[in-house]
Amino acid sequence: HCLALSALSVFATEEQKKRFMTPACKGEEIASFAFTEPATGSDPKQLTTTAVKDGDHYILNGTKRFISNANWPGVIVVFAVDNETNKPTGFLVEKWCEGYSISEPWDKIGMHGGQL
Repeated sequence: HCLALSALSVFATEEQKKRFMTPACKGEEIASFAFTEPATGSDPKQLTTTAVKDGDHYILNGTKRFISNANWPGVIVVFAVDNETNKPTGFLVEKWCEGYSISEPWDKIGMHGGQL
């Protein structure tokens, strides 16, 4: 939640901040941060998730792992390699949009306050 809100506070437009940060700060939604990938961990040089511009939006394709609170309403900051710049870039994705899916929560030994 805090990582996503930190990214939003620095990089989002004023409209995006109002749209996504306001409900998150009120506790109505929970923001998530999606960086870690199954095969490459959290190394930004090894990201395999891709982002391809399609008109006025991007199509993201990839799999993330260890995303806290991905099952709660809110926005998720997803990192992917932009095909135009070939650089890791954060994209705002509304949870439950077309193509968004999550696996069953992990059965963990600790950290029962948040789902992964």
